[in-house]
Amino acid sequence: MKNTIKNAFFALLFAYNFANAFPVDSLELARNNEVTKEELFQHLKFLADDKLEGRYPGTPGDLVTREYVISEFKKYGLKPGNGDSFLQFFGFQRDFKITDDNYACISSEDKIWKLFIKTDWFPRPYSENGKFNSGLVFAGYGINIEDYNDFENLDIKDKFIIIYKGTPKIKGKGFPEYLSKDRLKISVVKDLGAKGVILVNPPNGEEDVLDLSLVDDLSQKSGLPVIQVKRSIISDLFESEGLNFEDTYKEINQTSNPASKELKNSKIELLVEVTQNPIETTNILGFLEGSDPVLKNEVVVIGAHYDHLGYGHRNSLDTSKTRQIHNGADDNGSGTVGVLELAQKISSTKDLFKRSVLFMCFGAEEQGLLGSDFFVKSDLFKSYNVVSMINLDMIGRLENNVLIVNGTGTSDIWEKLLKETNSNYNFSLSLGKEGFGSSDHSSFNAKKVPVLFFFSGLHSDYHRSTDDYWKINYDGFEKISKYVYDVMKQVANLDSKPLYVEVTENNQPTKTTFKMTLGVIPDFSYNDNGFKISGVKQGGLAEKGGMKAGDIIIKFIGKDIKNIYDYTAALGDMKKGEKVEVVYIRDGVETTVSIDTE
Repeated sequence: MKNTIKNAFFALLFAYNFANAFPVDSLELARNNEVTKEELFQHLKFLADDKLEGRYPGTPGDLVTREYVISEFKKYGLKPGNGDSFLQFFGFQRDFKITDDNYACISSEDKIWKLFIKTDWFPRPYSENGKFNSGLVFAGYGINIEDYNDFENLDIKDKFIIIYKGTPKIKGKGFPEYLSKDRLKISVVKDLGAKGVILVNPPNGEEDVLDLSLVDDLSQKSGLPVIQVKRSIISDLFESEGLNFEDTYKEINQTSNPASKELKNSKIELLVEVTQNPIETTNILGFLEGSDPVLKNEVVVIGAHYDHLGYGHRNSLDTSKTRQIHNGADDNGSGTVGVLELAQKISSTKDLFKRSVLFMCFGAEEQGLLGSDFFVKSDLFKSYNVVSMINLDMIGRLENNVLIVNGTGTSDIWEKLLKETNSNYNFSLSLGKEGFGSSDHSSFNAKKVPVLFFFSGLHSDYHRSTDDYWKINYDGFEKISKYVYDVMKQVANLDSKPLYVEVTENNQPTKTTFKMTLGVIPDFSYNDNGFKISGVKQGGLAEKGGMKAGDIIIKFIGKDIKNIYDYTAALGDMKKGEKVEVVYIRDGVETTVSIDTE
């Protein structure tokens, strides 16, 4: 549990301060049809409580959150948004479990190590299953880039590859963060013909901890068996081969030489059996009919994801390896509470809203926008005439009065509307045109719905166990929520609906660490072989090649693509001025295109 003495002290300190700022100590006493910081506080204090254990999909905390939101929707007089239900159920597979049959044994010429699972070794959740018997090769950090290659003059075909986690700490030489990703390294060695991967923590002075997480960002397998082994085992193995594990580490980081080598007298026998553990969660929908007999047939969606990271899992940015609750007060308790307060306010002024409003709290956003993606692909979405979508994600930590609003290029009316509405608030607006992004508005943008994404900015508590309700700027939170209300009222009462504009890729700054990309949006809900795209950016290479949303890339620059990480690994080989070949499947038909990168 995360209630350490330090956290408890700060909780008491902030509780004392809030006792003065928020003298009302219950939601019922704070209830008000206006948007108030007192009510925002009471809602968020509940949703970000340790008792909900981080609102991870499919857990009791998820269920309690659903019931809470539905109860509030009913109090506001909203109708169920899915027939006679407030819920839209969907399933996904990102959690895994291991069977009792898993077995690992490493041997050298004069020693055998029978490894104990969870103590000496552990399979990664995305590992391929099966029985394996192979020789071993050490390949440093498993990096292959232009000026640093751990595989130079090293034959790894049909061998298990031992690689350090992370990237080298070479003085004066930095490595892009993406090169530290285990999944990316696995894609690299798979392409080079490796049989399997052994991950090990480098001897860098940090504690040697096995990652026992059985949660992954994707349900797709990696294409290779992958396990982690304690470095004490690998150190002993090196010694049996006449090598020194720590000296090898120093050689890499002090000389910039990869120091890769075949362990000629060693092998591994392995049985891996990891199975998927299906999870069911929901979207929550409440509907308010518009007041105009004609315009009520058009719907404005306002949404926020209500899930968070539970105990952190693989998306946690905590530096500590200790399992701790991630309450997600700002991410995205704030957006969820914003939807609740706006639902209450709008329902109390419903005669002022000509268009209908669909209030949505999405599930499993942290797993890859799964809830919003499921909704926009469903018949339920088709039954609504959605003319715009407003997304709230992390709106509780306003600093220096800067409010970020993205998606402003998805309709030619957005920028003027936002600026005119801001005359009553005087935010320092930071406007971004792009409609795609790492939150739920992206799913709607892929369906050519004009979107706006409200966001108060990243902070040091993002995806950490320290993102708690007492760190919220409630004055700023209230101000943002009231601004969104005024924006929504204008959208609901426009004479004609906002027209969708596709943002051109060439006019948008890229945040990728790669020099070039195809300009595609991943479909994180896809479970089968290949890399499925949910959207293609206008002006990007994929659009030039005739590719569309729904296409499944299976080969790229001569490399087999089984998942997003294979695609990411291949991006590093793209070079401007050269043609790139892409093989994709559309409606069961395989197509090959050659795209000029000029």
